[in-house]
Amino acid sequence: MRTKTIRLVVFFFVMLFVLSGCQTLSGGEKRGDSSEKLRVVVSIPPLRDFTTWLGENWVDVTMLVEPGFSPHTLELRPKHIQALAEADVILFNGRGLEPWAKEALQSANPKARVVYVTETERFRTQPYGTNAHLWMSIPWAKEYVRVIHDALAAEVQPESPARGTISVNRIRVLDALDNLQLELERTIKAIPLERRRVAVLHAVWEPFLKPYDFYILQLPKSEKQFHGHTQEIPPNTLFDWANRIETHGVYAVILEEQHPVPALETLCEDIGVPLVYLDPLGGVPGRETYPDMMRHNARKLVEVLAP
Repeated sequence: MRTKTIRLVVFFFVMLFVLSGCQTLSGGEKRGDSSEKLRVVVSIPPLRDFTTWLGENWVDVTMLVEPGFSPHTLELRPKHIQALAEADVILFNGRGLEPWAKEALQSANPKARVVYVTETERFRTQPYGTNAHLWMSIPWAKEYVRVIHDALAAEVQPESPARGTISVNRIRVLDALDNLQLELERTIKAIPLERRRVAVLHAVWEPFLKPYDFYILQLPKSEKQFHGHTQEIPPNTLFDWANRIETHGVYAVILEEQHPVPALETLCEDIGVPLVYLDPLGGVPGRETYPDMMRHNARKLVEVLAP
């Protein structure tokens, strides 16, 4: 959607809500003991899961990026603008994952409490540089939970029953993530260390695989050229990739479920290296939730890499 069109749609909805008397809470206002739900807008499925687990019946969560689609290339629709305009809290991942976010927020609802989770102080020092996909590491997923907890709690009064629910659930969710980490470690142990060598197109897999001592070969010199998920890969590039895969002793090539790359499928078949599609977002049948998605990825790795 062109920038001019986005601004016209945003202006229409903002005026509609102003004229109809629709009110939203600013970042400085707090809810009391009202049973009214906190309206939260999130960008991607993992943020939806963390928010829902924390808030339970005290939150009404709207997700902008539908399962199966890329957060890099979302085209804002009127329903997205409406959700942003009505929100009390807006949660984005940050670090460039949602390049459309800031422009939409400038017009849609600057009064909402807006949090770019991975740009908060808790993420100031972490081992993955500018990588935006930090939810793929369970220790850092726990930091997501802590940041989201603080954002939700800031919107309700200390004596509100919602605050109690959110605080108790914070402990429960962190414990559940600890248990999930132990489960994934047991699953991935089936893969011998010498076979934990993979090639990837995107840096999304680094936070997931590095804690388990995987060697990761980044195929493109700059992964940004594949953020648009280009399907046409020059023959000389494919030839170079084939040489690098064989030279580095890679046992599998990893792609994302959301973005098939037929040319790479053909290449892997030709050189006899398995290609496996993993899912960094979830939200679809079989991997609806964050734990489902992480278990799905671990099992598929074992299927391809375990002897």
